[in-house]
Amino acid sequence: MADHSILQPGNLLMVQERERYLARLFARVGWSSLAELRAFEAGCSTGYNLRLLVQWGAKPQNLAGQDIDPAAVAYCRSRSSDIRVHEGSAERIPEPDRAFDLALAFTLFSSVAG
Repeated sequence: MADHSILQPGNLLMVQERERYLARLFARVGWSSLAELRAFEAGCSTGYNLRLLVQWGAKPQNLAGQDIDPAAVAYCRSRSSDIRVHEGSAERIPEPDRAFDLALAFTLFSSVAG
């Protein structure tokens, strides 16, 4: 997880670009508030994006994520206890069908086994 530190300039730029993209997306679809947003992130890693949504107004209990890395899942759970975080492949998501308004997957495909 250290190699994904936001303190590394390249990672910081990537995160800032992602935040700008999400802000534009929300504006484009007319979401002026995230208070009722239900979102899922496949490959959520340490939960940075899910916690960002909370900072922007989403309710933690309306968010969920999944990651294949047990250490990342443990980290996310330790810092985001109200966000549901599942360990395992995103092939099978242990959440009800149609439970989310938004599904995210950033840098997920770099972790897919060949």
